Order: sequence, then C-alpha cells, then structure tokens
Amino acid sequence: MWHNLAQLFKYRGLIQSLVARELKARYRGSALGIFWSFGNPLLLLLIYSAVFTYFVPAKDNTVQPYSLFLFCGLLPWTWFASSLNESTGSLIAGGISSRKCCFPPRSCPS
Repeated sequence: MWHNLAQLFKYRGLIQSLVARELKARYRGSALGIFWSFGNPLLLLLIYSAVFTYFVPAKDNTVQPYSLFLFCGLLPWTWFASSLNESTGSLIAGGISSRKCCFPPRSCPS
C-alpha cells in the first residue's frame, strides 16, 4: 500500500490535469467562478453560529471567536466531503484518459 501511495508522486501530472479539467468544466460560464465554493461553508457558518450562540449557548465560553473557530473546521470539511463525492464521477468521466497511462497496480503494456 505504501508503495502505491509513493507512486502517486510519479503520476502528479495526470492528477493535476484531471483536477484542472474538472474545475474548468464545473465553473465554466458562472459569474463568480471558484468563489461559489465559499457559499456553502458561509451559509453553514451563519446557521451554526446562530444555533450555537443564541438558541443553544454553551455553558462555558472557552472559545471566544466561535465563528472563526467554526469556519476553520467547516471550510476544509466541506471541501473534503465534496471532493470525495465528486471524485468518483470525475474518474468515470475521465476513464478514457486514465486507460491511456499506466497505473501502479497494473503492469504497463510494452
């Protein structure tokens, strides 16, 4: 397993091209482009801040800038969750290009 993970560095060009193609296709024609990806975490931040500050306040206020604390956790989590959800679709859509190169588990044709 570690050997396969180490070989990801060899295929970084393929990974970068697949990610760039997916991002260009996703945000093509939108007015704000990649800044739309901040919309979901900001909306979650507003809702969670309102709920945990006003409706269900904590008894001890150990974390003073709670919104900043919450945003630092929400932003990476939403990007990680959406990347996992959309990675399978990206790999299936780019199946032809992934068959043209050699991946570690399969031997390369000569």
